[in-house]
Amino acid sequence: ATAMILSQEVGLFHCGIALAPITSWAHYDSVFTERFMGTPNVTDNYRGYEESDLSKRAGNLRDKPFLLIHGSADNTVHFQHSMILVHGLTQEGVMFRHQTYPDEGHNFDGVQEHLYRAMEAFWDECFGPLDFIEWEIGSTFFSFKQ
Repeated sequence: ATAMILSQEVGLFHCGIALAPITSWAHYDSVFTERFMGTPNVTDNYRGYEESDLSKRAGNLRDKPFLLIHGSADNTVHFQHSMILVHGLTQEGVMFRHQTYPDEGHNFDGVQEHLYRAMEAFWDECFGPLDFIEWEIGSTFFSFKQ
């Protein structure tokens, strides 16, 4: 969802991270997908599949910091999805970051600390590091001292 929104023409997001994204519904679990989208043929919903294919929007990610992360042993969203997007991004000349975790599944169980550190470093580069001194302890999410 992050990559799809980031690829929209509207500048809603400055940067984004995609974790094991479904990039092409035509390559996802047909039992799940066809229940909501129908089949990817001309008489059913070919257009819906084409318009939701993130690799076809890859050029819209140009000039937006983007980090793509996937585990090579993901059985929920196969690694092929990231490779489809990588192909689209490189064909469009889009610079991006890609982090692969060998033998990790969809939940990144064996590398969560590293994953979170990588994501935090990316956010720091995108928005600048946060100074936690300015946060009020015990207040609501994103509350800063006045």
